Amino acid sequence: ERKSTAKPANGNCEKYNSYREAFARIKQAQAEGWYFEAVTLQESILCDRLQSHLIAIGIPKISSDRSTVGNLIRKIEQAKVSTLPADLFAAISTWWQDRNIVVHAFAKSHPGEPTRSVDAALMHAKKAAKDGDRLIRNVLKWFRAQKKLHSGS
Repeated sequence: ERKSTAKPANGNCEKYNSYREAFARIKQAQAEGWYFEAVTLQESILCDRLQSHLIAIGIPKISSDRSTVGNLIRKIEQAKVSTLPADLFAAISTWWQDRNIVVHAFAKSHPGEPTRSVDAALMHAKKAAKDGDRLIRNVLKWFRAQKKLHSGS
């Protein structure tokens, strides 16, 4: 069920409504302790902005199944013309590593070894979701500034 109301928007209305719904779901997920959903949606927004940045600097479109944070980070590193600030790139890389722990390490361990405690995993997910909020805000702020800079507005 939708968590936001669709609103008319100029330009890419579906993108606007998708982001609006994603942010509403992130907020509700965190309020209710569903940190994995928050992290997943944050990753979706992050991948969307990184892919748009790569296209803006002349890197060909990456297929949807290959546009993971890790692949997009590697493409940005290879591009050599990215305007992504080093501190923001580092924050993305750090969050991506936390995201991987959250998503992949909850129930996974080497055979015969215990997993992390559920409480520790949930605390890590909560922190990643909180950090993801800050990261997404910073990425969107940077992206809007780049768009404004290059549009001449």
